Amino acid sequence: MSTNYGKIVPKTSGESDSDAGLAGIATALKIARKEYGLTQQQVADLSGVSDRTVRSLEKGSSSPSLKALLAVADTLGLTVEVVRQ
Repeated sequence: MSTNYGKIVPKTSGESDSDAGLAGIATALKIARKEYGLTQQQVADLSGVSDRTVRSLEKGSSSPSLKALLAVADTLGLTVEVVRQ
């Protein structure tokens, strides 16, 4: 895949750093999964996580474990960079 999923965008007021980061991660995971033509269940099976975990990651509805996030990202050919201010 040649698409660049990383982007820095300003937070909206009232949005925490973690909320902004999770939204970007969720979008990148969903786009990558669709580009590969995979279902959430297929990604879960390939990543060794539950389909519920994949759904939560794509919705940005929970703070995922780093292990689960890295497993799904790796399956989809994405890298995760952690930056602290």
